[in-house]
Amino acid sequence: MKPISLILLLLSSLLLAACTSSTSTRLAKTSSLTIDAQAEQALNLYNYEDYANAAPLLEALASRPSPEGWEWQLRAADAHLQAGNIEQSRILLEPLLDKMMPADAMLLMRLVQADLMLQTFNPEDALKLLHNPPAAATTDNLQYRYYELTAEAYRLNGNLIESANTLQQLDNMLVADPELRLDNQLAILRTLATMTDTALDLLKPATPGVQSGWMELARLIKLHGQDPGTIDRYIAVWRQQFTDHPAMNELLDGYFKKLGSQYQKASHIAVLLPESGRYKAAAAAIKQGLTAAWFSQPAESRPVLRFYDSSNPENAWPLYTEATQRGADFVIGPLQKSAVTQLLHAGELPVPVLALNQVTTDTVPPDNFFQYSLSPEDEARQVAEHAWINGKRMPVVLMPTSSWGNRIRDAFVKRWESLGGQITEIQSYDAKKSDFGIPIQAMLDIDQSKQRRKRLTKLLGERLEFEPRRRNDVDFIFVAANPVKARQIRPQLQFHHAINLPIYTTSHAWQGFINFDKDRDIEGILFPDMPWLLADEGEEALSLGSFKHLTRQKRSNSFRLVAMGIDSYQLPGHLARLQNSELEAHDGKTGQLYMDQLNKLHRQLIWAQMKNSKPQVIGYAPRLTSVMQQMNQDITVGEEPEAVKTEM
Repeated sequence: MKPISLILLLLSSLLLAACTSSTSTRLAKTSSLTIDAQAEQALNLYNYEDYANAAPLLEALASRPSPEGWEWQLRAADAHLQAGNIEQSRILLEPLLDKMMPADAMLLMRLVQADLMLQTFNPEDALKLLHNPPAAATTDNLQYRYYELTAEAYRLNGNLIESANTLQQLDNMLVADPELRLDNQLAILRTLATMTDTALDLLKPATPGVQSGWMELARLIKLHGQDPGTIDRYIAVWRQQFTDHPAMNELLDGYFKKLGSQYQKASHIAVLLPESGRYKAAAAAIKQGLTAAWFSQPAESRPVLRFYDSSNPENAWPLYTEATQRGADFVIGPLQKSAVTQLLHAGELPVPVLALNQVTTDTVPPDNFFQYSLSPEDEARQVAEHAWINGKRMPVVLMPTSSWGNRIRDAFVKRWESLGGQITEIQSYDAKKSDFGIPIQAMLDIDQSKQRRKRLTKLLGERLEFEPRRRNDVDFIFVAANPVKARQIRPQLQFHHAINLPIYTTSHAWQGFINFDKDRDIEGILFPDMPWLLADEGEEALSLGSFKHLTRQKRSNSFRLVAMGIDSYQLPGHLARLQNSELEAHDGKTGQLYMDQLNKLHRQLIWAQMKNSKPQVIGYAPRLTSVMQQMNQDITVGEEPEAVKTEM
């Protein structure tokens, strides 16, 4: 086994929970294959995971006139898939689907098929292929891969309990390989840690056992993993409660100690927020969240919290310098984009900064510079992912004619196309108007239906009985709108024959609190929003948690900015952990927060559907890709700060 120090380095580079591990892709040689020098080279490359170089060699072996050509072709299909050549893998696999094969080869083909489906984010069909577990006599590597793919399929399908249970089955098979087992056990914890605290409490078995032990460990990560002073005590209690649990000592000691070592406690926080001008109201809501979080702490553990007026964005650097000279060891803000850009380009920052906005940059930011906002682009990407997972493939898009609408449209389209989809139609509307019939009819091709009627009437010379029809190459509508426009658009969509089409939107379409009279007009819409506004399990429409008695904010759109203020106060201690690994996340009021390679924080939200004028929680949508893959897509930034934008 590796020394603990090396194991801890390994933990920071693991893939997403339940992703295919390296050993699982290796296959034993099949005795029927003729092994010559070229074949030996291809197999060596394949078994040592150099898939890009192995794939063409295996494909060349498959093209030889030989009865064993299909075996090489199957491995070539797998190698292309592992190298990211999805289409070539599909082409090679297609002719083999009806071929009779030995049991292990048949299982490999099913696994490659399932892997293809997961890489194109189709977990339901993958689970159908993975329904029957392999026989006990199956080679270990194929069994490992089966359970890893099954766990990933459950995760992508939103069934985190079954995903973790499948990884637990795999854990029993890895006893002889401590390093792989350590990886797998960390995957179990990270899978369960993406569940809400309420879900972990409700679903945990009443009787102590392996599953309940893992769920309790996940809760310890979420609640106390950042607290080096108390985590050892909690682990000791856990060990007494779950004496026979299979969790390895290297996991219990190494991982939790690493979490504690990465926690950084600020003793003096400076906050740069405008007190006048365009962003005064937004800054006031954020300030309220910050102070509410500060008051929620015991008096003896509160840091110094000092506010600076950053109404003039040109003063961002002088204010930062003043704050650090007065003893600040962490800075929150500024809010305006120009002020954020000024600090971003200031060079080395001796004191960390959590900017409350996001700007684009061609250079790597300073290590101590972090950006956090309520990005509408993040929401648009999550709409694309959620619809795709739900099996939708033919969207039409309706956006306002504005820079805000363009940003949401571009983020949605880019993510949809990266998933392999195509957009059926895009139309824009004038948000200053209340009649959207023209763009809706154009989007649904109803205007073309009416044109056909006119041509037939002119041709036949008589009036025709006519019922306009919408296009049939659409299975959902993506709309961006504020609450007022959403209440106007949804009834007009129904009037124009789209009553049976699901409507996906962003959180901007719901004001963040229940209004039975007005929200009848957005019945049925699906949207993501922050946990603070949606009770964990949908039992209430508004969940303010322990901050309810501390907030004076009336129920309004500003609630989201109050939540942002709470998270801004709590984030400083977690930034080093989030920066260290793309897999780490923090359960915030605004969502599950994670960090990309440019130190930008992103939010994974809860999904809800309006029913009887109330949001009914559907659940967390899983992240479809690793953060690094997802964030390779540039974030388009417009004039308005994401944190501030509540109207169009």
